[in-house]
Amino acid sequence: MKKIPLFWISLAFLLGIPLAAFLPVPLQFWRTSFIACLGLLLVECLARRKCTRLSQQSLPVFLLLAVLAGGGYRYAAIQQKPFTPKELAYYNDQGRVNISGVVCSDPQHNEKSIRFTVCVEQMLKPNQRELTGKVLVVQRSGDWQYGDRVNLSGVPKTPGENEDFSYKDYLAQRGIYSLMEYPYVQWVASGQAGWVKSGLFSVRQQAYHLIQHFLPQPEAGLLAGILLGIETDIPYQLEKAFQETGTAHVVAISGFNMTILAGIFLKGFRKYLSIWWAGLLAILAMSLYTVLVGGAPAVVRAAVMSCLAMSTSLIGRGQSGIYTLTLTAAVMCLFNPLLLADAGFQLSVTATLGLVLYADRLMNWFRVLAEKVLPDTVVERITGPVSDYFLFTLAAQVMTLPVVLYHFKQLSLTTLIANPLILPVQPLVMILGGVAVIIGLVIPPLGQLLSYLVWVPLYYPNQVVTWLAGFSGGVVELGEMSLLTVAGLYLMIFFLAHKKKENRLFPQRKPLLLLGVMLAAIFLVWNAVLLQPDGKLHLWILDEPNQGVVFVQTPSGKRILINAGEYGNSLSSELGKQIPVLDRQIDLALVSDAN
Repeated sequence: MKKIPLFWISLAFLLGIPLAAFLPVPLQFWRTSFIACLGLLLVECLARRKCTRLSQQSLPVFLLLAVLAGGGYRYAAIQQKPFTPKELAYYNDQGRVNISGVVCSDPQHNEKSIRFTVCVEQMLKPNQRELTGKVLVVQRSGDWQYGDRVNLSGVPKTPGENEDFSYKDYLAQRGIYSLMEYPYVQWVASGQAGWVKSGLFSVRQQAYHLIQHFLPQPEAGLLAGILLGIETDIPYQLEKAFQETGTAHVVAISGFNMTILAGIFLKGFRKYLSIWWAGLLAILAMSLYTVLVGGAPAVVRAAVMSCLAMSTSLIGRGQSGIYTLTLTAAVMCLFNPLLLADAGFQLSVTATLGLVLYADRLMNWFRVLAEKVLPDTVVERITGPVSDYFLFTLAAQVMTLPVVLYHFKQLSLTTLIANPLILPVQPLVMILGGVAVIIGLVIPPLGQLLSYLVWVPLYYPNQVVTWLAGFSGGVVELGEMSLLTVAGLYLMIFFLAHKKKENRLFPQRKPLLLLGVMLAAIFLVWNAVLLQPDGKLHLWILDEPNQGVVFVQTPSGKRILINAGEYGNSLSSELGKQIPVLDRQIDLALVSDAN
């Protein structure tokens, strides 16, 4: 304990947070305990000076107790903090107010609404005064931008919560304690925020529109989720298929995707710079990318964990990795202690811990097993890909399994099949998709051409998860699981952990670019050939959730859409099955009046 004081201090702080969550004691208790432990720490330090045996022991006991009380105080200070009249949340559920503020998030559109966060600066009515706080605004439509100054007139509400999900805690992790649904919004001015984030968000929106223009749905929605963190365009059924197959992390900007990106940055800079400069620039690039995609807590966590995974001290030496991971989690919870109860944070930490404890062990086991039946040259060639796309995924899934069972109350039996099948194409999706978008921002026709290459690796995982989700019994409902059961599962997992040897998470490999281009061309050509007009009239009457929508293709190939329904993402996906990727034009759209 004496050699690694930061580890034990971090662990004590982290233990103090759940202790405060389970103990219904007032804030004053934790403050008094912290001060009392500091006083006793002084007495303990004086005793250690006089007693040689005490000075040779590990960290002072009252230092750890003081840090534990500090963790409890940090959590209770947020949970038990009363709102003052200077804060917007003080006026929740008390009637209509008029407030002024600045849009401080990149607005997110979905099928029926637009959501954005406003950083409040002033109350206009009923009493004019300075005001602080954030409010999540829900509107049916609008073209609001980051940095717009707006006036809001509506009723601020406390976000709801139930037994299954607490929207209140979810927003609190983002510093949002108020919700306004469909208020009156008046635009005042634009450009009221920092130029760096404004510029990055502008690039994000341009990239998003390019993706929608270049690709059909649902492939466009998947690429927007993977590259830009915009997950609102994926149809519900496909999103559910990703969840049921345990591959939802592919859709969003997850730790896996961020680790791939970190490896790409590090390798690229490492070709021209020293390891220290390459690492520094890779972290800077990751930071800018995190801001670009919105900087949501889940993305920040993924960025932090991927930067840790990029460190050889974390992945290469298991013991050092555990200490570093614990310290990082403690620092993140120091800024926001509510993170510790968040399922996403727990999954990020436990997945990284799985790499620390099991990655090298599984890789070495595979190497020894393969050397018994294969030549050494073949073993060296296949060990990297097998480790990256199967063994390391298995290591992360083993450690996240108790968290998944506890929060989601179900077990996906197809996840061990789905992940190895679709993860190998994810680096290709990120590289080709990113290149297509970047070039498309400068030379749109060339970006469009490159986007056809990424369509195939996007189409493939959609079909795989849809196929696997269709198997009966692929998901086992488990019901409620106690914390004691979760602890028992982790004790069993930790019992199997061993010290690791050095390892490289991203071995260098030559991409089969020519083969990828040929396969993409074959798929695109056959897609166009099979969907060519055949001289006959075709009529498609769509089912739920697009009931009432009719799609017509005339004998000459003209396309007519009658009605549009309420679910644009699902409709786009259905149309994508009947329209070639290379020609996605609708010749005529007829929308009947619902009234």
